[in-house]
Amino acid sequence: MPFPFEYEPFYMRPLLIVESILRAFYTSMVYLIIPIAVAIAIIFVIVFFSFGILAAAFGWNTGSDEIKARREKAKKEREHKQREEKSGVELSTSTPPVSTSEPGDMGDLEKRLEIEIELLGEMVVARRERLATLKKRGSGDYASDLVVLEK
Repeated sequence: MPFPFEYEPFYMRPLLIVESILRAFYTSMVYLIIPIAVAIAIIFVIVFFSFGILAAAFGWNTGSDEIKARREKAKKEREHKQREEKSGVELSTSTPPVSTSEPGDMGDLEKRLEIEIELLGEMVVARRERLATLKKRGSGDYASDLVVLEK
């Protein structure tokens, strides 16, 4: 039994090999891969339409009051979180107002510093209270990591 392409000229052998590989590829595409892909696509279309029919039959409606209420609640929660994040960013990145008074005037600067110290004290107290409530609640695995600092 002769080898494939044994009787062909030497310069034609690579072309014939490539041709046979491409022919096998296209044959497998036409007879195997494309029909399977089409069958899967048809199955997905049938399932999609059947779910649509079931939803219409059992009265699932995206415009119902319950779904609207859930969407509104989720929207309010997102807005609240965004406001909290925005206010936190503004607090951490805001710079103290620049005084337009004379360079030697220290009264205004002292007042600003006193106000900042009071605000920082209030923040520390609020964070201590929050940590204490989190520790009392026992929020999962992180409860042991919480430390409430005393004065």
